[in-house]
Amino acid sequence: MLINKDPSIKEVIERVFAHFGYNFFEKYIEDDQEKIVDFWEPDLCAIGLKKQEKVIYISSWENRENPIDKVMYHVEFEIIDQNTLETNHLVKEISGISIKI
Repeated sequence: MLINKDPSIKEVIERVFAHFGYNFFEKYIEDDQEKIVDFWEPDLCAIGLKKQEKVIYISSWENRENPIDKVMYHVEFEIIDQNTLETNHLVKEISGISIKI
């Protein structure tokens, strides 16, 4: 899971899973392995985590050259149509989020 993702995405996902738990987000089975649903799988500096009609998009693209502790993330909270997977409503968009707590 997430093997090819940028280290900045791996780091933030570890923290998200530590808070919400791995089983909070939707998964699927491929090649006999459980994988997290990732709406932006080809994008190595982004991930889209899904739970029912809610998607959290996290990107580190603009800061990908920075050390992990200096990366600032862009996050979007979306409501999607579960049939078309298109965004129905952008609930909130936040830029400049640090991984530091």
